[in-house]
Amino acid sequence: MIQDIAPKSLNNQYDPAKKPCASSPVFHFQGKKLLCSVRTERGPVEVNVSGPSSVKLTKEISFPTYEQAAAAGAFKGGEPSVNGPVPDLSFIFSVGDDDCFLLRSGDALEIPGFTYEEIGVYRDTFPVENAYAAVTAFHLNNWYESERFCGHCGTPLVHDGVERMMRCPKCGNMIFPRINPCVIVGIMHEDKILCTQYNRPGSGRFALVAGFCEIGETIEDTVRREVMEEVGVRVKNITFYKSQPWAMSSSLLCGFLCEAESEDAHADGVELASARWFTRDELKECYTPSHVALTSNIITAFMNGEIGPENCRR
Repeated sequence: MIQDIAPKSLNNQYDPAKKPCASSPVFHFQGKKLLCSVRTERGPVEVNVSGPSSVKLTKEISFPTYEQAAAAGAFKGGEPSVNGPVPDLSFIFSVGDDDCFLLRSGDALEIPGFTYEEIGVYRDTFPVENAYAAVTAFHLNNWYESERFCGHCGTPLVHDGVERMMRCPKCGNMIFPRINPCVIVGIMHEDKILCTQYNRPGSGRFALVAGFCEIGETIEDTVRREVMEEVGVRVKNITFYKSQPWAMSSSLLCGFLCEAESEDAHADGVELASARWFTRDELKECYTPSHVALTSNIITAFMNGEIGPENCRR
């Protein structure tokens, strides 16, 4: 999955005292577009004994450095803080030995070799640690953009000088980055898994039943409710599988496996356009795994025989 970047790691401990060096990556967004360089690399020839050989192409993503952003005139203003003025460049996290910074000014930059690309570019770019850094920076940028005024009194918020937090200088309200708990569910019955497709344009890829936790609801109850609402099936033996931070919806995805009491599943026609049971052999004929998402991790693990209904029975 996208967060599996070993031997490197993402360290999100907040340290407002950190300063960039010339080579520090800088993230800058214009809406849902990220300033980056996406370069297509030609890999080794893949020999196909039953047909024509092909060249594997990969996309490498990188970001402007502090030195490049400074040369483009990026750092001009500032904003108030409880500890005095701070520049509009904020330390957000480290990836390996690289300290990463977010430029929160609104003006587009012109840096040779870099363009603003839709954030979805992360799905098929490498190295994976750069893709992971991009979407995590997107999560934080969205939070900064949405938290400008106090929800209690309407006063403009200031950035705290100690914690990753926005603070109201008038009433003391404290706002931390938002993380929404969400479930994603691998529903199995005997030798099949239930795959879905969303009911919106361009949603051709396979999905799993998923949804956000509601007020007063345990995460296991969310699994039961979402499965019933979306595909009309009762489930049992709900078992936690894995989790994943998912920046696109400011979520923490909690992956579960469970067994359906029957195969009488049907798409709700609102969230989902289709719901279909697949055997492992059927998936091998039509499913292309992805290195990015928990959804693909669950489907691929089932397809390869690594998980099944027996994993739900403890």
